[in-house]
Amino acid sequence: MLRNFSLVFTVVIILAYLTGCQNDDIILNNEQDFIPAVLDVQFHLKVNQTAFLEIQDIKVKFLDVTEDSRCPADVICIWAGQATVLVNILKGDQDMGNLSLTDQLGNEALNTKIFDNFSIKLVKVEPYPISTQKIELKDYIATFIIIKKA
Repeated sequence: MLRNFSLVFTVVIILAYLTGCQNDDIILNNEQDFIPAVLDVQFHLKVNQTAFLEIQDIKVKFLDVTEDSRCPADVICIWAGQATVLVNILKGDQDMGNLSLTDQLGNEALNTKIFDNFSIKLVKVEPYPISTQKIELKDYIATFIIIKKA
């Protein structure tokens, strides 16, 4: 039994050594949960993930879904409803604050906020509701885009 443990332990140490650089990247991503992003390109975040636009030194953290009143896909509704998310923006060392962005059909003004010559737009919130399924906070994915203002 001790011999098998020693063999397994040795194999694990060798594998860790051989893949050391790759494991460092994996550990950093798991600890920080940073998603690389660039200007003018859509990016997706789950709740508690942070996108990092390295060149602009901007971090966007998806904090919460504060409202999801969208009409389920399998139901007929009078109103389409809306989904509202909360994000935190950091520009360099400056906290730009928490911003509330709302995806509401036909109301583009609610899905975009301006900060420090940039705008962030909520493109969509997934999954789309179905009446028989509860969406857990961990299951939400929001799509954003950041644009530099002219």
